[in-house]
Amino acid sequence: MESMIPDIVADLPEFESRIRELRETLLANLVMLSEIPAPTFEETERVEFLLEKFTESNLMNTSTDETGNALGLLPGTEGDSNILLVSHLDTLFSEKIDHSVSVESDRITGAGIGHNAVGLATLTVLPIVLDKLNIKLKSNLILMG
Repeated sequence: MESMIPDIVADLPEFESRIRELRETLLANLVMLSEIPAPTFEETERVEFLLEKFTESNLMNTSTDETGNALGLLPGTEGDSNILLVSHLDTLFSEKIDHSVSVESDRITGAGIGHNAVGLATLTVLPIVLDKLNIKLKSNLILMG
């Protein structure tokens, strides 16, 4: 494994150029998620959005669990173990707060941008990033909001 690190580091500039085009997708998903009010225990619309994105990425077993969390599975090449990546669905802000988002060249502002929305937006693009970089995990990857 340690012998692979120099090769991985050398490939980073190429990786960056290959995923740069996903910037707009990440930002669009971030804006859409942030504009969905999701106070604690009222995250249903965000769950639906996340499940839609998981389905678009061809994740398997996209569903909700018994407590309403959104789940999607990216099967590993071996599938003997699992990696779970989780982001909270809720936000600190009630539906009474303006959830409009402003995107500028060097910043994004809005209620809840930095509170869970960035993590959720990352979950929506991670399967696409792995595919673009031709990265195949041995373990199953479970994404959960």
